[in-house]
Order: sequence, then C-alpha cells, then structure tokens
Amino acid sequence: MNEQEIRFADSSNKTSLIGVLTIVLAIAGYTFMSRPISGQLDTLQTDLTSKTTTLNGLKTQLDTLNKAEQDLQLTSEVQRQESLKAVPVGVNEDQVIKDVIQVAKQNNVTLHSISFAKGSAEKEGIASLRISSTFEGNYQDLTGFLQALEQNGRIFRVDSISVQVNKLEISDVERASFSLSIDTYFQQK
Repeated sequence: MNEQEIRFADSSNKTSLIGVLTIVLAIAGYTFMSRPISGQLDTLQTDLTSKTTTLNGLKTQLDTLNKAEQDLQLTSEVQRQESLKAVPVGVNEDQVIKDVIQVAKQNNVTLHSISFAKGSAEKEGIASLRISSTFEGNYQDLTGFLQALEQNGRIFRVDSISVQVNKLEISDVERASFSLSIDTYFQQK
C-alpha cells in the first residue's frame, strides 16, 4: 500500500471550538427566547381555566332556565296569550262586562246590575278590580254560574255571596236573587 494515499488530517482546535460555541449560543438563544413565551403560556393557561369555569357556570344557568321554562310551560305563543287573558294588561271593564254577561247567558241567569270599584294592589304590577253584581235564577243556575266563572279564561274570584230565595205565588217555582262580590285581576300599565 501506498503510504501517501491514506493520511489522516490533523484536527484543528478551531473547528471544535466553533462547534462548541455554536451549541452554547443555540442553548442560550433558546433559553432567552423561550422565557417570554413560557410566561405567556402560563397566562393563557390561567385564562383558559378561568373561562372554562365561567362557561360551565353559564351552562348550569342555562340548564336551570330551560328546566324552569319547561316547568312553567311558557314555550308557546298560545300559552302566553292564555296567560295574558287570565290577567290582562289594563282594567278593560268592557271585556269584564262581556265575560260576565256571556257566563250568565250560558247558565240561564239574569243579570240585573253590575258595578266596579278598584281594589288594592295585590302584588307588584298586579291590581284587582272589585265587581258587585246581582243576578236572578234558581239554585242550580247559581252553582252552574259559579263553576263557569271558575273556568273562564280570565281569573274571577268570588269573595262573597248573598242569596235571597223567593217563591212565586202563581206556581211552586222558587227563584233566587243573589248578589256576588267578585275580584278579577289586571296588570297595571
């Protein structure tokens, strides 16, 4: 073999020193650059945890509200309209008169008089209207009339009843004259 062909080059110290220096600079640069990013990462993780907690609280509130909505059955427009009919906005005396006359006709009761007086405020935004009225009919007519008032779309609460029974002289038919004191409710404007 030829000795000149195989030769090992002398390693220089400069190359090793440059390599070590490059590695040290890379580690220092990485450390220097990653510190601010690490701080931002910690801040973002804390923010994410906080927002996750808030989101879970809002989901719980939403679930509670959805359950309450189902319990109250206020999901349809028809139910909302029925609620407004039960306790309408404003006094609407003319509608009260129509309701009472209609219930009286349906139960063969003759309406003789009706008068109104404002009642007291029951709850915030809700007030009552006191109705005093006199009717004539028999006992069955009276009970039917009272049941029909209870089933009316608008809330009527009978506060007092006064009954006077009259027997007609011509026949054995008994007629009752009765006075009612009724409360109905409305939403104040």
